[in-house]
Amino acid sequence: MKIPVSYKTTIVYIICLLYTLLFVYAAMSKILDFENFKVQLGQSPLLSAYADYVALAVPTFELIICGLLLVPKSRVFGLFFAYSLMVMFTAYIYIILNFSSFVPCSCGGILEDMSWSQHMVFNLVFILLSIIAVLISQPNLKKINFIFIACTGLLSIAFIFALFYMSENLIHHNNNFTRRFPHFPAVQTQEMDLKADSYYFVGSNNGKIYLGNYTAPLQILEMDNKLKTQTIHNLKINKMKLPFTSIQIKIDAPYFYLIDGNVPCIFKGTISNWEASYIMRGDPYFSQFVATDSSHIAFRTILKKTKTNTLGLFNLNDTINIAFEPKLIQKQIDGVFDTDGQML
Repeated sequence: MKIPVSYKTTIVYIICLLYTLLFVYAAMSKILDFENFKVQLGQSPLLSAYADYVALAVPTFELIICGLLLVPKSRVFGLFFAYSLMVMFTAYIYIILNFSSFVPCSCGGILEDMSWSQHMVFNLVFILLSIIAVLISQPNLKKINFIFIACTGLLSIAFIFALFYMSENLIHHNNNFTRRFPHFPAVQTQEMDLKADSYYFVGSNNGKIYLGNYTAPLQILEMDNKLKTQTIHNLKINKMKLPFTSIQIKIDAPYFYLIDGNVPCIFKGTISNWEASYIMRGDPYFSQFVATDSSHIAFRTILKKTKTNTLGLFNLNDTINIAFEPKLIQKQIDGVFDTDGQML
């Protein structure tokens, strides 16, 4: 049974009106809340690097497609573009649901009430409607239109996947200072009341967590990673009469380091007996340090000549020669405040 031409025209017309209503509504929602829409795209796992461009391109193309659909001579082109855009949206949702660590939201209005799965079904219905409209509009070119539909769909999907991989590459390797923030809170699994706020993290090893205590600088609190048990270790050092003012402890198993950059002095020991031996004392004074391996300690000091922050390296096997690397930290203003930070 053949559908009368008048019915076919009406079906195509209704489909075009539905698309026009959808795209006008979607475009205006984005434009009226443009800044929020752009921020949400910036947190998207697919489009972070290109959020500024996509935020402008999507509503623009939606309105252009509406114009094509309303003009009879360009209606078929409009349907193809509408089909392509909906395929892109659907591919985007598919990647969000299957390859993303979190599910963002950049929809507005009534579409915001849909889940991503419902939104995907919604898009698939409109994709089907656009295919029907194209085939009805040009019944004599069904084979050619099928080829164009298939090619357009594949190219649209490929474009979204390419955009995803390019965005990931840009974010991880050539970052333009766009930052992603977790869209889900940290989940608390265990807790322990330390009964003091003077503890600080000094290291971990084999399922154990070690905390130092500013009010008891020669004590280490050891806990299991389930926070069920705790043990206090008292450190022993072979020189107790030094003028300590700012003791810091770091654990790099199986060694631990007790260091005071205001003396300055360095003690090194093992966590098997918690006894540390004096290694070096003398210039330079330093404020931060990190044990890079068992025989080297990187530190931050203020260089006497330039009065600016400088990185250096202690060789624990050669305590006489100290290496300074003044070029690693570049002065911007005063060389102290502007180069401040935390060594990790």
